[in-house]
Amino acid sequence: MVLLAALLGFWIRRVELRAVKRANQSDALLVRLEALERQLLVMSTQLSPMWAGVQARISADLTHPHPQFAEMDELLRKLEALTITEADRRRLRELLVERAASNDPAVSQEERESAQLMIGVMAKVRQEAKAI
Repeated sequence: MVLLAALLGFWIRRVELRAVKRANQSDALLVRLEALERQLLVMSTQLSPMWAGVQARISADLTHPHPQFAEMDELLRKLEALTITEADRRRLRELLVERAASNDPAVSQEERESAQLMIGVMAKVRQEAKAI
């Protein structure tokens, strides 16, 4: 009976160790996959330096040190750093549409035009990245 319990304990421990090993391998694969995704984003931008440059210039024009525009500023920083998510990209587009249509005196006509232009540039960069 003791021998049976010992064998059962040994078998259970072995199964647990295999499960832990598989989980660690899965975690390692996820980390590698995320690294590859980041590299692909960087590569996509490098393959289209002209559009990346235009996007960076417009982004600089739209960035404000004002609390009213803090959310857009943060999303523009993510866009530049290539860490923007799809949800963030949709939100940035919404904010750009708002800025382009804004009658707020804190928003100049040049900023409205830059916001409108950024919408098109973002779409063009995405289109080129998908073609790669």
